Amino acid sequence: MIKISLVMLLVLIMVVSFIGTMDFRKDLETVWEANTGRKLQILGSIQISYFPELTIKLNQVKLENPENFKKSVFAELSKVELIVPLESLVKQRIEFKALTLKGLKVYLKKDEKGLSNWVDWQGSQSREEPKPFKQAVAKFFAIIDLKNINISQSYIIFDDQSSRRHIEISDLLLNAANVQTDRPIPIQLNFDVF
Repeated sequence: MIKISLVMLLVLIMVVSFIGTMDFRKDLETVWEANTGRKLQILGSIQISYFPELTIKLNQVKLENPENFKKSVFAELSKVELIVPLESLVKQRIEFKALTLKGLKVYLKKDEKGLSNWVDWQGSQSREEPKPFKQAVAKFFAIIDLKNINISQSYIIFDDQSSRRHIEISDLLLNAANVQTDRPIPIQLNFDVF
């Protein structure tokens, strides 16, 4: 099911780019919200190229918090770049040659009742961390080959109102190769904490 959806999404990307990126922007935002319960906004430009590989670039992306956390965004990105070799579209596994996230800002929040903004991805907030999240991640990587992931110029803010803890991670740089869930991954990681 996920595999078919991803293939269809990549085909959709190729088709709609001939029509225009404005329609694609709306379609992508609509599909994202329908599947996650969260509003996605692509505020900047969208660039799509096909040769030698399928390359998708999104600029100024914003992801909203669930309904209980309306006052701020969950994440913002200056730039997202995804590279997919064209031949991988006919394989049983989809290969992402590279995923680049630049200027990532993530705002992790937990309110006084202990409800967090990183749990609710289907519109049903609860006190317990849902087990399906870990299963969904495992299922995603079962059909995806992610060769390289690069995150730069990024930071994460963790604000826990229930325990009065506040942690900020800045200047985050992460490079990982051959990302898998069932074996160790070589990672280069640098950040400052305060």
